[in-house]
Amino acid sequence: MASEARKLTEEIAVLISNTSPPELILNRHCPECEFQNRCREKAIGKDDISLLSGITETERNSQRNKGIFTVNQLSYTFKTRRPSKRSKNPATPHYFALRALAIRENTVYIHGTPQIPKTETQVYLDIEGLPDDESYYLIGALIVTGGKESFHSFWADDESQEQDIFLQFVDAVCRLGDCRILHFGEYETVALKRMKARLPESFHPKVDAILERATNVLSIIRPHVYFPAYSNGLKDIGQYLGFKRTHENVTGLQTIVWRKDWSRAKAPDIKAQLRQYNEDDCRELKHVFEFIGSIISSDVPITASHEQRSVVNTADLRQPRSGSHKFRKIEFAVPELDVVNRAAYFDYQRQKIFVRIGTSLKRLLKKDSPRRSHLKANKVLQVDAKKCTSCGSRKVSQLRPVKRTLIDLKFFRGGAKKWVTEYLSWKYKCARCGTLFIPEGVPGGRAPKYGHGLVTWCIYYNLVCGQNMLRVRRALKDIFDLDIPQPTLFRFKSSLRETLQPIYEKIFVHLLKGSLLHIDETEVKLRGCSGYVWVFASVDAVYFEYRDSRKAQFLGPRLEEFKGVLISDFFTGYDSLKCPQQKCLIHLIRDMNEDLLANSFDNEFKQLAQRFAHLLRKIVETVDKYGLKRRHFRKHRNDADRFLKSVEMTRYSSPIATKYQERMGKYGSRLFTFLDYDGVPWN
Repeated sequence: MASEARKLTEEIAVLISNTSPPELILNRHCPECEFQNRCREKAIGKDDISLLSGITETERNSQRNKGIFTVNQLSYTFKTRRPSKRSKNPATPHYFALRALAIRENTVYIHGTPQIPKTETQVYLDIEGLPDDESYYLIGALIVTGGKESFHSFWADDESQEQDIFLQFVDAVCRLGDCRILHFGEYETVALKRMKARLPESFHPKVDAILERATNVLSIIRPHVYFPAYSNGLKDIGQYLGFKRTHENVTGLQTIVWRKDWSRAKAPDIKAQLRQYNEDDCRELKHVFEFIGSIISSDVPITASHEQRSVVNTADLRQPRSGSHKFRKIEFAVPELDVVNRAAYFDYQRQKIFVRIGTSLKRLLKKDSPRRSHLKANKVLQVDAKKCTSCGSRKVSQLRPVKRTLIDLKFFRGGAKKWVTEYLSWKYKCARCGTLFIPEGVPGGRAPKYGHGLVTWCIYYNLVCGQNMLRVRRALKDIFDLDIPQPTLFRFKSSLRETLQPIYEKIFVHLLKGSLLHIDETEVKLRGCSGYVWVFASVDAVYFEYRDSRKAQFLGPRLEEFKGVLISDFFTGYDSLKCPQQKCLIHLIRDMNEDLLANSFDNEFKQLAQRFAHLLRKIVETVDKYGLKRRHFRKHRNDADRFLKSVEMTRYSSPIATKYQERMGKYGSRLFTFLDYDGVPWN
């Protein structure tokens, strides 16, 4: 608190000592200021970006660091982005650049797919109150059923009548049956929730039912409908749509003054003004909601007052790239064109049309036609049994012959070739114990079996060469004339995993005994879900482990025996590990570079990045000259400590520089751990 107070007093002292006026910035306190109109005229003259209500200081500074100072400049930065197909709940933020574009083009933009409730009866609700006292004195409800309107007003002279007007309102709404309560902003729902506690318990279910049927129209407008207005206020939107109010320039602040004046004088004309203001809010809300319904739903008629409004969907702003083409099946509007298009394919022409020209093409097509793979045995093994595999008795008898085939690849210096081994044996029966058995060494099952060489060849091309199993299957057919079923190929992975499991565990034990360990995680998309693959690597070994989530709690027990230096990115899951850590400086450099490009006018952050880059450059030059030797890093240790301390002590006003100050303060010496060890890289 003391540091914040000191910072504020310093800012006030700078403003007082400065002879020039402070920077013009419109904010939420402007309606209470006597200079509001003068400042707004200046802002409109400059087209200042602060004209857009709701834009935060952080967002405004971020845009100014990019050289964007006006609403017109901001309007050219909007880019349509298609939501991710895998996203279950895509975010719907408010784009100030799109609002600026709507102002520049004087056009209403629809972004995304807004949904509006449809019911036979709508209740447009507006509540007036005194925020400081948390009291409510007027409830207005415009009820629209089948095109017929009726306005109801509930007035309270003092706080003792507040409960009565809410009871009257609840009874009036409950008599309507199925209806939708529409309001603008959260003020009305907050009022209902507060008054619910004061009402009798018998009315609580009715109030809950009203809240369930309540729809905040602003929650539809903010992410989806962008009007050419500086704010999403009801009056600004209504003014654009041509709604005429009885009192044009009256704001909510003025109604508080009227209510205070009425409480003292009980003047009927002031009460009439408040009632009229409340009714205008309800009717203006109806006007805005009907316009939104008309531009979203094609079955809603557009009224005469709405016909002149230009409306554009942001999906129509996407311009196809010149020369771009999507490889996909074309959908023809006329079925006959689809028939003609199918007849134009090369295979169709070759096999149906050109084959009729001569016999040479017929012979060629017949030669290329699919045929069954020929499995000629390269080696035949005769396997006999001398005794029972269960009891060891030699009294065994042959029942029927058994033939098994093992398909494999044989590797030699020049490459690999198909190698088929046939096993000939008998099915035996033991005379002592009655056991039926086949001699050991003969593959089980009647279907062909596949050897270890063939399995490893397929997995190598799938994992190392990056070919999917369909292409691996095609390669087996073209190169070795092996037609292996597709499900069998996918089962190769699980069979090889069982074979290599002992080696798999030895690799991880080897990593834990080392002095250096790199760790990272990456998301993988699976069928119907997603997961994470964790990678543990050293200079000579790598270990992969799959997990359903990114939770890092398993790392503590997993790496308990590791005593070396852990190199990782800035994922917070690694912070709890009890071992020396080196944070990857390449991750930090890339983040800095992206923020420098996005905030090219931020001098404080630019100076911080230049100092950090200068320090790293000297260290990298030492690494290139002497390698990762601790004795050569000693001269850089004091420079690194001085840099971290200076960053910690500097007071930044730039938000992006402050963010990196906190980041470097959090990780501190873990950015330069490699300076204290031999053979530890900085990335």
